[in-house]
Parts: sequence; C-alpha cells; structure tokens
Amino acid sequence: MIVKIGYIGSKHSVQKAEQLATSIPEINLRTYIYENPYEVARLHKQAIVETDVICFSGIVSYYYRDRTVSTNKPYVITPFHEYMIVASILACMLKYSVQINEISLDLPDRQLLQEVEMNIGEKIDPNFVYDYRWIYDEAVTRELSFTEMATFHEQLYKEGKTKVAITSIHHVYDELIRNHIPAIYMVDHNRNTKNILEEAKKSVLYTRLEDGMIAAVYLSLKNSDSFHDSEIEMITSSIQTNIKLMNKDLENKSKLAFYTTRGIVENWLLKNEHVNWVKNIEQKLGKTLNIGIGYGRHFFEAEENAEQAIQSAKSKDQSNAYIITEQKKQIGPMIGKTKQDAIRIYDDWLRELTDRTKTNMNTMKRFMNFMEINEYQPFTVHELASYSNVTVRTSERFIKRLYESGIVVIYGMEQNQMKGRPRSVYVLNEKVEHKFRHMNQKLG
Repeated sequence: MIVKIGYIGSKHSVQKAEQLATSIPEINLRTYIYENPYEVARLHKQAIVETDVICFSGIVSYYYRDRTVSTNKPYVITPFHEYMIVASILACMLKYSVQINEISLDLPDRQLLQEVEMNIGEKIDPNFVYDYRWIYDEAVTRELSFTEMATFHEQLYKEGKTKVAITSIHHVYDELIRNHIPAIYMVDHNRNTKNILEEAKKSVLYTRLEDGMIAAVYLSLKNSDSFHDSEIEMITSSIQTNIKLMNKDLENKSKLAFYTTRGIVENWLLKNEHVNWVKNIEQKLGKTLNIGIGYGRHFFEAEENAEQAIQSAKSKDQSNAYIITEQKKQIGPMIGKTKQDAIRIYDDWLRELTDRTKTNMNTMKRFMNFMEINEYQPFTVHELASYSNVTVRTSERFIKRLYESGIVVIYGMEQNQMKGRPRSVYVLNEKVEHKFRHMNQKLG
C-alpha cells in the first residue's frame, strides 16, 4: 500500500527528504520547492490534489499554506527543537572559534533558546536574537521578511558586535554567504526528517483504517409504519446498487438495517452529488424517511450509534439523517445546515478540569480520545502532537499545564536517538486515569 507524501520546503530540506525517503518502504515522495514563502500557497494547493498527505518542512512553510482551501487531508509539520539550537551553537564555536556572546541567531521560538541557555549555563545577548514566535499564532497573517532577517544578522556583524550568524531559514543563509557574512544553517539531525516522513505515512494508514470502520445505516418511516415487502425490495435494490451493502436485517419491518463501511458512506452516501437517492426513494414510496448512520469499531457499537442517530432524525418534522461517530460525536442534520456536536454532556469534574488547566473542552476531549486510543500507556509530547495534528510546541504548552495541575506525571525519560536531551515520557495520574476510563466507557 503506497502512500503519496507531498513534501513542501526549501531546496535544502527537500534534498535531505529525498535522500531519506529511499529508506522508508511504501512511500512515494513528491517534493515542492519554494524560494520565498509566498510560493507556498500555490504549492500547497497543488500538493492537496496530487498527494495523500502534506508534509511541511517547518513552521514557515506551514504558516504560508493556502488557508482558503477546505480539505480533510492529513498533514504533519517538522518540529523545531532544542537539539537544533545546541548543535548549531556547538558547530559555530568549533568552526569559527567564537564565544556564545559573539553569535547572532534567528529562530521561531525564543523560549526554546532560554531552556537551552539554562541547561548549558551560557547566554546569547537577547539583542542578538531575531524571534518570529508570532508565526505560531493562527490569527496572525504577517509577512516574514527574509531580507529583514538577513539585514539583522549583517548589521550586527558589520558593527563588530557578532562574528557569526546562525539562521533557521536556508534562504537567509544563502543571502548571508553571498554578502560574505560568516554563517551556518541551523543543524538538524536526519532522524528528525525521517521521523516526520514516517509520521506522515502513519497518518494516511490510520485514515485508511478509519475508512474501513463498520457503518450501520438505519431507515424507518416518519409515521412509524412498517415497510411492505415490495417497498423493502425497492429500497434494498436502490441502495445496494449504489453503495454495495454488505448485509441487511429485515426481521423488523418497521426499521431496515444495512451494513457497509465508513469510507463508502462518506465517499458516496453523503456526497452532495449523490444525496438524491433519498429523494428518489421517498418519491417512489410516497412517504418520508428517517435515516440514522452509526460508526463503530465492531457491529454492536455501530448499531448502538445508528439507533441513537435515527432517534435524532425522528425528532425532526421533515426527512433527515444524522450520524453518530465511534467517538460519540453527532453530525447533522444532513439536510439543511449541518453541525457537529458532542452528544453527551460531560460532568462537572471535566469542566473543572478544563478551568484548572486553562484549556477548552474540545482540546480536553481530544486528549481523552488520544489516551483511549493509546490504551492509557505512557506517551511523549511528540506522540500527542502527531495525533492531534498540532505543532510540538502547542502540545508542549498543553502538557505543561496538565503536569502543573497534577493531571499527568513524568513516567521516565526516552532517549530520542539524536544525542539531544532525552524526552520526558508522561502518564496519567492514577486517579485521573480511573476517571478517564470511566468517562470513555460511558461514551462508548
């Protein structure tokens, strides 16, 4: 099963990705090179059409993506981490025989530098640091000027305040070298790039697994009448022809139960161009339908969710359909304005938890889902970031709040294979885990 990965980055990062991709089975790497960030939106739009998953070489390429495109296609972002800073500072000191206070630096998060400085006991002059942390803010649409960044380093060097520059942008590095400014491009380990390609592959395989999830499709008449045999035959023939149903249960003629997969439901049954199948059936019947669709990891779960979904449909006056997912989310109505809601009300304890950690309910619910899928095993910030499709930095901030609130504790340390600082491995507080298990069990 081949996964087509679209890799968006500078020429330097693309070349590295191409070399490493040859050692990863079952992937087809398609690369998209940009020279300035304004090219990213066009490349992103192209990659969406041509690939299964988008891999951004860093936060810069992600920031300048095409935000106007509506797509469910998965994506991953190569993380920026402390190893890059430490290795780059060491490379500067060895190559140019300079002290740390003779270095200028640009990076997307000054806080990571502060953590490095605290660990090594040395500091870079804050005036020698170009921080573009605003790039992590989704609400900001600001220009990242490579020329301005290069000028920042060049001016410090010409004024005699610094002797070498470290830059996180390869275009800036090229410009500094052209202007004869001693500089190095921020060091990164090949393992980091390889890991993100592996993550991109996994995200697609997970989606394909999800597409194969069991789906139960329940149909009933609005007036609660039973279906006649001729009506059952007509409906079965119509639906089976189109969505290739696996099975049907006709024991209870007041409700028809069909079984298929989530992928077939979403790629045919719910597509705008195909929704006429409902109207066509209703016209032939001269009657109004209720439709409930349930997803599940096994038949019982799918059936339970379909039953809840059809009850929601019955509450409406007109013909309609609702979906309840394996995560107990309700989607619908499918006719009219569609919305997605949690179908359960979480108790006061969970709301108190979100207040205490200064986070929102959706983030906490996503974390609960992650813990359930992870079977409550120890985890790292990077694993959570990958699952949640957020940056590592975002995940770090969230976990920090959980740790400070006593919700998670440090289980141990994991060597990250890059000679950098080992990663913390976290696990849920025992009492919180018990509560999460209980709540997830209630939710299905």
